[in-house]
Amino acid sequence: MSTKNQNPEPHTPGPWRIERYEDGSKAIAPSEGFVVCTMAVVPPERIEANARLIAAAPELLDACKKLHDALSSFMEGTDEEDYARMASEDPEEAPNRTRSFAAINASFRAINKATKGE
Repeated sequence: MSTKNQNPEPHTPGPWRIERYEDGSKAIAPSEGFVVCTMAVVPPERIEANARLIAAAPELLDACKKLHDALSSFMEGTDEEDYARMASEDPEEAPNRTRSFAAINASFRAINKATKGE
């Protein structure tokens, strides 16, 4: 799955920032525009960490797509039989190739989850 030359994302474009309110709640919003989401105060120890993660979502998706494209290009020419063999390889015998294959699959799943809800 190449992510190059695709239409702009249907989500609110980043970067997003965190708006902090006196009651401890947080909101995520783009630099200009409306609030993307609000976060309740419970549990308070996780609100800031969750807010940072959500605010970074557009940049994380973009980075994931770029890494996916780079790794896919690196693995170009690999056919289904090669992928099946790599999936069953012992990671200690071919650590770089096995990690690359796992990273391509993980990025593909993450991109689909973010863009298609799959």
